[in-house]
Amino acid sequence: MKVKVRIGIRHNDLGLLKAVHESLIPESKSLPSNECSLRHKFIGDLLEIEFDCSKVNILRALLNSYLGVLSSIMECVEEAWNVDRESTSRSKAEGS
Repeated sequence: MKVKVRIGIRHNDLGLLKAVHESLIPESKSLPSNECSLRHKFIGDLLEIEFDCSKVNILRALLNSYLGVLSSIMECVEEAWNVDRESTSRSKAEGS
């Protein structure tokens, strides 16, 4: 039996989503089981992540792992994005 789950993520900052997408590329190449596949793509402003496994228990384990990874990636990228914006704003203010 094949089981699939799709997760869609929208954010008001497309650049942030692109950074998250890029950070998932290495993760998708090193899955813990060869009975699963992971695909991610953009559909407009939606980042879609699809998990496809041969067994429900493997899918559940993969989802638990990736939801934690995804949450951490989102937090890190968002924080880096905010720091970069603050430093850019300061540089522009100092240059004026």
